[in-house]
Amino acid sequence: MHVGGRRHWWIAGLVGYAVFLAVALLSPTSGAQSEGASWLVTLAQHLGVSPARATQDRAEFIANALIIMPLSVLGSAVWPRSTWRD
Repeated sequence: MHVGGRRHWWIAGLVGYAVFLAVALLSPTSGAQSEGASWLVTLAQHLGVSPARATQDRAEFIANALIIMPLSVLGSAVWPRSTWRD
């Protein structure tokens, strides 16, 4: 991913999302996170996923993966040469 002259926007996005992520993940209560996972279960069942497959545990796992993905995309945009081998 080439960021060119807009690197400062990618850095601002990375810092902003990292702050959002820290607040969301380090908040002292888990009410909002649990409600989000419950909403995801309801949505999956509404879309036709069986209740046996659309469970709270699976929804929380998927939500955790989805919340971390933008951080890795933004980090890759800011530091394009860094790889897992570095």
